[in-house]
Amino acid sequence: MKEYNYNHFSPEDYAHDSFAAPKIGQRAPDFTAYTLDGKVVQLSDFFGQSVVLEIGSLTCPVYAGVLKRMRRLQKEFTEVTFLLLYVREAHPGERRGQAQTNKAKRQRAQECKDIYKDPRMVLVDDVSGKAHKAYGLVPNSVFIIDRNGKIFWRAKWNQPRELRENLRRLTNNQPATGESHSELPGALRPRAFLYGGWVAVWDFIKGFHRLIWLKFLKRR
Repeated sequence: MKEYNYNHFSPEDYAHDSFAAPKIGQRAPDFTAYTLDGKVVQLSDFFGQSVVLEIGSLTCPVYAGVLKRMRRLQKEFTEVTFLLLYVREAHPGERRGQAQTNKAKRQRAQECKDIYKDPRMVLVDDVSGKAHKAYGLVPNSVFIIDRNGKIFWRAKWNQPRELRENLRRLTNNQPATGESHSELPGALRPRAFLYGGWVAVWDFIKGFHRLIWLKFLKRR
């Protein structure tokens, strides 16, 4: 199995159809993370309130692509706590590789927040990826967690339109629409590749056709 903090993107990391994350109705797995100033927090500290937990990183073009819409949602649903879980770099390269220490990862998360002007509170996973592994290892998944600490809705790839609809349902005490079945990212911001560097760009170019081929084979 490829090591968690890979140095080169490969489509095999994300081409699988399974999404090994907590399902709708299950208790949200608790985890320990760091704030940007190094304080230790747990996800359960936020139980008792409605939470949107999104996965992201500086070099993830999908996280960067949906961020504008996530800002709008945060302004619209002021009673909901929006959190970003900072995980491994989706597309590491010569400019920004994988962080090797928890401190370096917090610094990278701060850099991400500053570059993208992300208004959310950031929880930084440890370098072994414990929280990321508990939530399915996809680079830009998203979860709604209700006040009881249970998964209300989830999406393998963040789909802001579906997220908005389910936040509306949550606040109106209505059931979720059901799990998002989209296998495609919600949006892309290609500039994010360049934060990794040209190595990251080249790794994606090399892997793109193989990624499409793997998807084609699984549909046959």
